[in-house]
Amino acid sequence: MRIIIYIGKDGVGKTTVASMTAVKLAKQGLRTLIMSSDETNSLSYIFSSKIGSQPTQIDESLWALEYHKITDDNWNEIHNWLRRIMKWKRLYGVSTDEIAIIPGIKQLLFILEMKQYFNHYDVIILDSRLMNEVLRLLSYHELIEVWINKLFKSERYLLKVVRPLTKVVSIGFEVPNKKVILSGEVLMNEILDLQKILLNQKITSFRLVLDYDDFTISKARRNFTYLNMFGFHIDSIMVNKQLPSEVMTGYFSNWYQKQLINSKEILDSFNPLPIFHIPFMDKPIQGINNLEKIGCDILSEVDVYSILYEGKIQQINDKELKIIIPHYNSDCIQYIYNQQELTIQIESYSRIIFLPYILMKKTMDEAYFEDNILTIKFKD
Repeated sequence: MRIIIYIGKDGVGKTTVASMTAVKLAKQGLRTLIMSSDETNSLSYIFSSKIGSQPTQIDESLWALEYHKITDDNWNEIHNWLRRIMKWKRLYGVSTDEIAIIPGIKQLLFILEMKQYFNHYDVIILDSRLMNEVLRLLSYHELIEVWINKLFKSERYLLKVVRPLTKVVSIGFEVPNKKVILSGEVLMNEILDLQKILLNQKITSFRLVLDYDDFTISKARRNFTYLNMFGFHIDSIMVNKQLPSEVMTGYFSNWYQKQLINSKEILDSFNPLPIFHIPFMDKPIQGINNLEKIGCDILSEVDVYSILYEGKIQQINDKELKIIIPHYNSDCIQYIYNQQELTIQIESYSRIIFLPYILMKKTMDEAYFEDNILTIKFKD
């Protein structure tokens, strides 16, 4: 089984790229499910078909599932307890519900729904604008295991003693009851199971979708850093909306020149990952036939089912940053800090790296090359 997750900023065409991939795999005879976490029902538009909250068959070997509000009994139990805490603190109105929602939980519950389809399809494709909050919730498997093994199990034993005492001391504050604790443990176990699959490089690949816009490239670098930092495997970069060489003169000439400049920046930022350029379309792509035709032209030489790149090109922790930089082995390294970014200049090579907060608080200590790997150490 394979899981392929396309992520990127809204408007870069990730739903279109994901849909073309899904159609191509389905035409190869692979039972394929495409899911979208976009609340605007973009799959229904692209496939020109009504797609609901259950897998809807839209072609032979192809099913689709739109984003919908997930009713999870375990989360509802926890959420209702949090709402009661808010009311105990005399927080009423709409803000009570909003404060009681953990950032990213709605998308996470939708992604968790994938688990029930693992044994029914050969490939699951997720079109997502994964928020950093979701990545954090999915990545801290050690912390979740501690919650399960220490907090929830211990809480059940202490509940009968602590609950009555706390009610007296805190004047009405409601300690989570046994049902809330059990719901939390079940939900955490479900997240833990999903983590193991999404962190398995043999099963799951993340593919970044972007275009040639400066802000989009910066956002892609941010996603790239977080995915690497949290241990998720990225196997390729999809660059959409490539202008043809015919427009290098005339009205679009400035756009074309900007595209050439940003193409090099994209190559420097994500090399040695394979980078695929998708031509600009003069009209929206809709319908199975158009997706198949255009997808076959664009992705004709790409085995979209396979793992397109193995290994990591960037590793981050709280003490050092490691980057694979092939074909360079020089001690002449220059660094430029710019707010949240670090620019590395080696001869003609330049790479801009988004720094996570844990490294922004520190200063660089030393840097060195070894076996095509640049290691930068940080200190407090």
